[in-house]
Amino acid sequence: MSTDLVASPYGQSLLGRDFATAIPEPVRTALVVDYDLRFDGGQFSHAQVRSIRFRRQLLRSELIEAARAVELTLRPGGVAANLRAMKKLRAVARQRDVATDEANFATATYGEQIAQYPTDVVAEVCERWMRTSPFWPALSELIAAIETALAPKRAVLSAIRSAIANPDEVPPAPETLEQRLITLVRVCRKHGREESAAKAEMDLAKLQGRPPELWALAAQSKKASPATATWAGNDRLLDLAAEARNRLLEGHRA
Repeated sequence: MSTDLVASPYGQSLLGRDFATAIPEPVRTALVVDYDLRFDGGQFSHAQVRSIRFRRQLLRSELIEAARAVELTLRPGGVAANLRAMKKLRAVARQRDVATDEANFATATYGEQIAQYPTDVVAEVCERWMRTSPFWPALSELIAAIETALAPKRAVLSAIRSAIANPDEVPPAPETLEQRLITLVRVCRKHGREESAAKAEMDLAKLQGRPPELWALAAQSKKASPATATWAGNDRLLDLAAEARNRLLEGHRA
């Protein structure tokens, strides 16, 4: 299966909506994920990513910004936050009866071992566990489930880092006229070529059936202003020339 992370609900369910929207728009809309759905006991288990590609050329600065954003979403949650994420699961899951000291030690051990993982991923895994099993997970089971949930997110980060390191592997041009115009607008504005960006935006707005962006209209108006001033100046020069000619004619008659 293949999906666009923005347009398809499968893409956002694959990576998590918060994760997908954290990726800056230029990179997020260029990502295409090829994956297989995995099931366990007839229920959806996880998505296994086969490959990730980019449908158009991206600026290196955009890729670096995206890599930083993804890295932030994958930062460790810490002991306290991740134990709080497990609170609901602990409240409802069946557990064997143990002494308080042993239970406290087990809790501390779980906290230490899962501290390195993002809190939202721990919470996601615990929510899924509650829906699929009535029993408290062994530490090894919990870590395996977290690693499985993290795999697609890590794959995205790996793809972005690879594109930064190997820019020639990114497709050299957009696939459609619309994508070419979007890229042209972005690149021209990035390099201060407002006139070219405005022309591309006007064409893009016409193609998409929407009003042009205000900045493009302003740039077009600014471009037209000097020409108007030039014509107005020419009219004034013609008036002055006509007045001078009339004065000369009157002096000659006198």
